[in-house]
Amino acid sequence: MECPNCSKTMRQGEVRLKKSLWNMLAFGWGSTNLVFRDYQTKTDVELLNSWEFGKAYLCGSCNAVVIASNLGPK
Repeated sequence: MECPNCSKTMRQGEVRLKKSLWNMLAFGWGSTNLVFRDYQTKTDVELLNSWEFGKAYLCGSCNAVVIASNLGPK
């Protein structure tokens, strides 16, 4: 995949949420969600919760990340 930011080739992998031991001790086992905040509509769209993972692409040149979510029409 070509980076939308710098046009270099991106590496394919996966994205997930990972809590450190310190985070769990300080804040508990509660879930963590990755959300996208739309500046125009001021709404949040959940992309990933603590129990999911998804395809992602990372640019080794500019560190841009593209996340392929499982969001579909609602």
